[in-house]
Amino acid sequence: MKNKLELGLLIIIAGIFLFSIMTLFNKPNNENLNSLARISESTVTVKIEPEKFADNNFYFKINLDTHSADLSKLNLRELIILEYEGKIVKPADTPKLQGHHNSGDLVFNLDKKPEKFTIKIKDIPDLPLRIFEWGK
Repeated sequence: MKNKLELGLLIIIAGIFLFSIMTLFNKPNNENLNSLARISESTVTVKIEPEKFADNNFYFKINLDTHSADLSKLNLRELIILEYEGKIVKPADTPKLQGHHNSGDLVFNLDKKPEKFTIKIKDIPDLPLRIFEWGK
């Protein structure tokens, strides 16, 4: 009975060790854009997460949260660009900002799904430029 208990404990410890090692070395795949959210924290926290590419539209989920800034005066269509392969694209659709906590879809019309790209946001309170990069 004692040997079975020791064997069981040894198997559990080995499983925990293997799981820990796999988690430590598991890095996100750049091909899977859904797992690559980017966050910029300051007076306003901005989170951008790629969602899908369909019908020449690249969809992102964008969240903006603050407890001290007025976001309602910001027009994201004028403040955001996506850069890829030397091209600069303004969003086709953005959420309308109200209050302190905002989220919605950020959509860019593109001719193809880029492997490497950058989203830049200017003039969000207290940071003149925020840069979010994928695939670099």
